[in-house]
Amino acid sequence: MRDEHRIQECFSEPDWEFAFLPPQVDAALEWVSVRRVNDLTWADARCEIEAFLSGRQADKKHIRRQIERAKVLIRPWLT
Repeated sequence: MRDEHRIQECFSEPDWEFAFLPPQVDAALEWVSVRRVNDLTWADARCEIEAFLSGRQADKKHIRRQIERAKVLIRPWLT
C-alpha cells in the first residue's frame, strides 16, 4: 500500500481529523507499525502529517491540532 493512501486512512473525511473513529485508529496503528519497522522517528511522522494536511489545504491551526492529537496517540511508539 502506498504511504499516501496509508496516511489518508488515518484521517476522517472531509474534516481531516486524525484517528477520530475506530477505523482511523486502526489505520493509525498500522501506519505507526510501518514507521517503527522502518526506524522512522516522531519527527518523520510529524512531517508526513504536516505534508498530508498541507496538501489538503488545511490551515495552520488545524494542522497544529492534528499534530498535537497524533503526538498524544503515537509519539510514545516512535523514537
